[in-house]
Amino acid sequence: MSSSLYITSAQAHAGKTAVALGVMDMLTRNVAHIGLFRPIILNADGSDAMLDLLRNRYDIDQRPEDTYCMTIAEAATYFESGQPEKVIERAVDAFAALKSKYEFMVVIGTDYLGPAAGTELELNAELAANLGAPVLSIVNGWQKNVDEIIAATGHTRHVLEEHDCALIATVVNRVDPRNADEIGGQLKERAETEEEPLFVLRDLPVLAALTVYYYVGSWIVTGVIAAIGAGALIYHSRSGETSQRGGARCLDCGEAMNPNARECSSCGSTRWTIQ
Repeated sequence: MSSSLYITSAQAHAGKTAVALGVMDMLTRNVAHIGLFRPIILNADGSDAMLDLLRNRYDIDQRPEDTYCMTIAEAATYFESGQPEKVIERAVDAFAALKSKYEFMVVIGTDYLGPAAGTELELNAELAANLGAPVLSIVNGWQKNVDEIIAATGHTRHVLEEHDCALIATVVNRVDPRNADEIGGQLKERAETEEEPLFVLRDLPVLAALTVYYYVGSWIVTGVIAAIGAGALIYHSRSGETSQRGGARCLDCGEAMNPNARECSSCGSTRWTIQ
């Protein structure tokens, strides 16, 4: 099992925060000391809303100034002066200093809101490869049809592979619930030929309410944590069998429920997630 994970998207507003919350929520159940790191942040004053949210929500013992390497303005100066390697060097040095202090490092990629957003996927790929962190890739499914999502997923995989990244999972996020089953079905077929798992997250109003369907053989595994080798908390088979570690809660009414029942006794919903 790797001791780090690089969460990156291919464009802005893909929902990195929701995915990072889900990953952190499950990691903290298994790992005592987790560190956070962003190679590049947007704000010149050193503030970062996502890092602050994760630090405070999961009580991460880390000073804000130790969670990032440089601002986007600093990185732009290196690129404009023809020294892009300095961005990588500084990030690698900062990450190395942090990694020895924590059991597991969660690295968050850039926000695609800088002056060179079109090249940030390549930058994130190069950063992940040099940090030695496996990649959890997020594809924005908002207002995209099946063909567009498949194309975006393939392009992202291609860029990551070109940079020798270890892609451990792809999350298609913010998918229209009306298309989620069709997209999930096509990704299921693809998962049979690709090494890394594929996930579909429906577009939900609550950021932390994650429903992740992981297709592998005859099983649908709920939980992103399965992708990084720590094991899922709920295994839900198509045949109706469920092996549960931890509780489950209905995503529609919020009531506790038994996944073996296949639907919520309060509202009849079949959408549930781990507690």
